[in-house]
Amino acid sequence: MHVLFRFAFILSIMTTSHLNAQTHHVFAYYKNADKDVLSFGQFDVNETKATKTYYTDSSQGAFLDTIASKFASLPSSKRNVLFFIHGLWADNQSFVSESLPIMERNIYSSPDQLYGLVINLQWHAGLIYKTNYEIATLRGIQYGKLIPEILEALSIDLTQTKVCFMIHSMGNIVFANALNRIQVDQPKMTFDKAILLAPDLPTTAFDTILKPVCPLFDSISLYYNYDDRTLQMANLFDPYPRLGIYGPANIENLPPNVTLIDKTGLRDNETKAGRMNLHRYYYTSPTVRKELLELLKEKQ
Repeated sequence: MHVLFRFAFILSIMTTSHLNAQTHHVFAYYKNADKDVLSFGQFDVNETKATKTYYTDSSQGAFLDTIASKFASLPSSKRNVLFFIHGLWADNQSFVSESLPIMERNIYSSPDQLYGLVINLQWHAGLIYKTNYEIATLRGIQYGKLIPEILEALSIDLTQTKVCFMIHSMGNIVFANALNRIQVDQPKMTFDKAILLAPDLPTTAFDTILKPVCPLFDSISLYYNYDDRTLQMANLFDPYPRLGIYGPANIENLPPNVTLIDKTGLRDNETKAGRMNLHRYYYTSPTVRKELLELLKEKQ
């Protein structure tokens, strides 16, 4: 019995170490809505817990050196980068503590997914819904400057290294503005894929703010859901047809690298909040998690 217990204990340690070695989770964070000050740190994640730790040296240079070291330590098959941008108010610790371990357990810890460095681009929002569009726009422009600096610090050759963006809800405003800035500042910079999850953008976004962004990616996957109650509620504060509910307005004009994924009728959300709002399905639905894992395994 003691031998079996000891073996199980050692196996548990080895498994946890394996998971931690597979994927590094770091963050850049505008933690005040009214201050243009970045903080940096990492998430220590296992299958049940996510702990947020701020780096003692808060300078951008130290952060870039740290993630360059983490990136270099990865096996060559995992030396790819995923940028994750959360939605409105999803920088709070309770949300991260719920969502990130589920993503780690079902997606990030898979030996088959290709992205060993996950960089969370976090942003804090205020209480007034419409004002947060302005905040998200500003943060996008600011992150549009930081993203190329991160890739340069990692000494990445974009013809060899995959760079993916996964974005949820109002984070898509951050994403769209960041990539528009990159398109202007670094017009030759291109990326692997973008995964737009329940985007809080107009249905005309592919004809407007996303139009310059599409050529920067090999593939773009758009998840939308007619039943999304969070985006339906957003219509009470700022009414317009939302991309994350209805999909694009002009399907016939979509670029060929855009794939539409309609999750209307999805009912396998595992958390109470997920079942209530039908908006967080990227981590609460086993069906969608499996699809996301397949996307992150693809070698295009």
